[in-house]
Amino acid sequence: MYVNVKFFKHDINAYGGRDYLYSTRLAVNVGNKVYVPTVDGDKRAIVVAVNVPKTEINPAWADRIKEITRFDDGMEEVKQ
Repeated sequence: MYVNVKFFKHDINAYGGRDYLYSTRLAVNVGNKVYVPTVDGDKRAIVVAVNVPKTEINPAWADRIKEITRFDDGMEEVKQ
């Protein structure tokens, strides 16, 4: 399934900014907090849309979509 997420922004201490597309095999719902892979390591994010249709995916970026593999349970210390 494809989902959109927003990243946690430390400067405002909240989730915000633009949506980013990821894939996942987890049973996620809107509002779930997850860790997503980035070039700078795993980052905190919140799911803002689920079941994003393939027709909304830019084919030029399709091979670059990364996969969410774990939830943010709030127990891990976040590096800033």
